[in-house]
Amino acid sequence: MGVKVLKGDEFVTDGVSIINTDHAAIHKGYGALVDDYITLTSGATKSYCITCPADLYIHFKNIMAQSLAGSCKFEILEGATVTANDGTALDVTQPNDNFDTTPSGTVIADPTYTGGTKIQGFHILADATNQTIGNGKLALSENQELVFKNAGEQYILKITNLEASEIKVAWNAFWYEEPKGKSD
Repeated sequence: MGVKVLKGDEFVTDGVSIINTDHAAIHKGYGALVDDYITLTSGATKSYCITCPADLYIHFKNIMAQSLAGSCKFEILEGATVTANDGTALDVTQPNDNFDTTPSGTVIADPTYTGGTKIQGFHILADATNQTIGNGKLALSENQELVFKNAGEQYILKITNLEASEIKVAWNAFWYEEPKGKSD
């Protein structure tokens, strides 16, 4: 029995193969992965500017993060005024190694910005010892995502250390980029 999956057939036995939207986006070459590892001093913040492609919409699905030695807060801000975006570019990679395309959205560390309104956030909670790792995630269900505006819109990912001591944070995010941002 052949089941139509992205203009191809997947042959299965005893059932129908169903894949979720994220999985389909990866197969189409729309996926994007980005990550970083940082050290934050007491009360410090680290920000990243996510710039949307001109002709595609970022469907932001999740961030997963771990913190060593303390708690931190993640926020995604919209509507910030970015006055300088010339920091270090993070590698945004294609999760489907069968495509030679590069995702169009960019992530730049340490932008200069003012304002912005939080549209999503989460906390990582851990005690302030070097023995405890806190885990946190903004992991939306298969049917939920944040659809960013396109045409060069900029969003801020802001991480804040909530401790009186230094912490280390590792994070990674997944989104997919495709030409529709709203239902037709």
